[in-house]
This record gives sequence, structure tokens and C-alpha cells, in this order.
Amino acid sequence: MEKPTTKELNRLADDVVFGIDHFLLDQKIVDTILDTYKNFCRSDNARRLAILEKPITDEMFLRLRFECLCFSIFFASLQSSKYLPNQESIELFGGAIAAALIVHSKNTGMSRLYEITLVAIEPELTFGFGEPVDPLDRLEEYRDSFVKARGSEVEHFGKWIGKSLDPPNYPLFDIIGGSFGEILLRLSDAVITHVFTGR
Repeated sequence: MEKPTTKELNRLADDVVFGIDHFLLDQKIVDTILDTYKNFCRSDNARRLAILEKPITDEMFLRLRFECLCFSIFFASLQSSKYLPNQESIELFGGAIAAALIVHSKNTGMSRLYEITLVAIEPELTFGFGEPVDPLDRLEEYRDSFVKARGSEVEHFGKWIGKSLDPPNYPLFDIIGGSFGEILLRLSDAVITHVFTGR
């Protein structure tokens, strides 16, 4: 590929973000995560641990979609190096995809979500809402994890999925998120390959 213009990089970034989100919805990734969650909550193990199934709300669905989208975009930005000719283009594409993700988060209502944060430890773990979610923070968190210990970004993603499903019991549910890491890697790879090569 010849060195792309800024305009071309912006278009590619928009197509990747839209394509990944479309794929998430089309492949019913969030529905599958929720089905996995419900199946666990109805199991003997959940009963033994006194885990009660939380009602599935539109906000929970949107929050899971946001987390899956950010994680997939992180993978896509890593994979862009396979298709771009030099480091400058890779860095420009990284900025373009981050900007496209911010716009998409606003357009879909994801930017109106708030971070789930720990507000008390005693007498029991209590979670509340903090600052509005920031897709750039997520991308940075995944990048930091990846740089420090490759593979730990999947554990980080699992934690956010666990918190989205059941904050006080998130350590039990982060394995659900972790189990979807490979699926989202393949999904983002398929989308970025299609956007850059038409295949």
C-alpha cells in the first residue's frame, strides 16, 4: 500500500469502527455473553455461591457492547501494521481510529454511560457510578497491559465484562469476558482485512 493520505486514513478508520460494531451486533456477541451469564446464574454453582441473576437492561447491553467495541478496536489498531506502509501511517491511523471511536460512542449513546467504580468496602463491597466512560481510556488501558505483559489485556477486558454483568461479584464473571477475547480478535482481524483489502 502506498502512503495513504489523512483523508484516506480517516475513511478507513470510520469503516473499521462501523464494521466492527456492525459485526458485534450481527454476530450477536453481546447476546452470547448474556446467555453465558444467565446459564451460569442458573447453575448449581451459582446457587451454592448465592449468586442471583441480575435483570438484563438496555444499559447493561449497551455497556457490554461498548466494552467489546473498545477491545476489538484495540486489536484492530494493532493489526493495522500489517497493511500500512510505515510507522507514521500506523500512528496516524491509531489517532484516526480513536477519533472515529469517540464519534461512534456519542452517536450510539455509549458516551452517556458512567464508569462502574468501587465506592465502599465495608460493611460489604459497594459499587456506584463515577466519571463518564472514555473510549480513549480503554484503548490506553489495553495498550499498557499489552506492553507490560502480552495477554494481560484479555484479563483486563474480562474484568470490565465482569463489572458490567455483576459489579460486586465481578471476579466470578471476568472469565466470561476472557473467554471472548479470541473471538473478538478474529472478528477485528476479519473486519480490518476486509476494509484494507476488500477481501
